[in-house]
Amino acid sequence: MIRNDFAPAAALLVSSGRRSLSAAMTPLPVKGEDWHALPDAAERHGMTAFVEASLPHWPDIPAPTRDIVARRARLQRMRALDSVSRLSRLLESLKYAGVEAVAIKGPLFSRWLY
Repeated sequence: MIRNDFAPAAALLVSSGRRSLSAAMTPLPVKGEDWHALPDAAERHGMTAFVEASLPHWPDIPAPTRDIVARRARLQRMRALDSVSRLSRLLESLKYAGVEAVAIKGPLFSRWLY
């Protein structure tokens, strides 16, 4: 159950996070204007991808809000891929220079651990 004292956008973020964990989404009473705060709240809390994954479960989300979330999620993925690519090149350069280095977080660290 989502607390009643959460702002509507925060309640939507909690619902998105629960959905990403394969939990059932709690139907939320959402007013039209409450949807408008969702993209900014998702971005501020690093949950844009979770919200995007929840979009099919919210048929009443306004199209402009849906489009903003989808666009921001694409941009987030592009930035993440660019960052991984840059980090990979940096690690290769350091290795070539004889410097052992490890990325402490992210997909490159996971690959190294594996």
